[in-house]
Amino acid sequence: EAMEKKRKILLNIGNEILQKKLNDSLTDYCVKTLDNKDVLPYMENGLLITDGSLDNFVSEDFIEHNNSIMLLSDEDDEVSDSLKKSATIILSSFDIDTILSETGNIFDRSRNVSAYKDSVTGLYNTDTFYKQARAYINKYSGCSFSIVISDFENFRLINSVYGEDRGDDLLRGFGSVLRELNDDGVCARYAGDQFVYLSRKTPEEMVRICDELLLKFQEKSEIPDVVVKFGLYENIDTSASMSSICDKALMALNSIKHNYSRYLARYSGPFSQKQLKARTYERKFWKSLENGEFVVWYQPKYDS
Repeated sequence: EAMEKKRKILLNIGNEILQKKLNDSLTDYCVKTLDNKDVLPYMENGLLITDGSLDNFVSEDFIEHNNSIMLLSDEDDEVSDSLKKSATIILSSFDIDTILSETGNIFDRSRNVSAYKDSVTGLYNTDTFYKQARAYINKYSGCSFSIVISDFENFRLINSVYGEDRGDDLLRGFGSVLRELNDDGVCARYAGDQFVYLSRKTPEEMVRICDELLLKFQEKSEIPDVVVKFGLYENIDTSASMSSICDKALMALNSIKHNYSRYLARYSGPFSQKQLKARTYERKFWKSLENGEFVVWYQPKYDS
């Protein structure tokens, strides 16, 4: 149990002597060697220390979206560009003390990152999205903005049938495609299985991005027939709060829940009081869930 609480490190070092020294020195961490595919899921929220001799089974997607990578490499070493770009730090020194020091620094920084990023997808969390979206709107003051929120249909059923790990993989894959398509704007995991994207792109461009996002995600998804819905609020009222702006995109989204003939809806009018109250309760629910404010009570049932 104590080992599980340790920070995780994955080693991929071609030099056996150096690898042994690191194994012997990294005693404050839970260390595994990258020698088969089974250890790849272990990397979530961990650190990969590599000299660039990555085995063939390590995909480009794994390299590009891994949280932290320490690359031990001289300038003359042949290392892929994607690995160089993805590396958190590149050390030309193979000094053990230097490696240990930088390892500690990386994990210290990752603790701070977890306060504003979602732990599953690596995207911004809701609170950070509100701040970054407002900064984006202020930066491009005078432009028109649109926002879209996505939601998986029957995500609880996906978790029940395939398991929560596969459900997290689904969220991770969707977030990965969203990050890839975000060339101008702010995106985040919004709440539960919802994602949000704000941009100064035209409404037509936002619809095209939804189409492309859906297509690329379905191509990558290992779970068949996953249904994703989108709610679009175009030409937003920038004077409103970010939560209110998101509510309007959610209202559009909720208007087509369980309607399998449509995948996208646009916000087209003001809220009713009933709708406003429902959204207020929903926001409070997710915040309370994150803060651990719920208590579970079990009611026994007896046969008569």
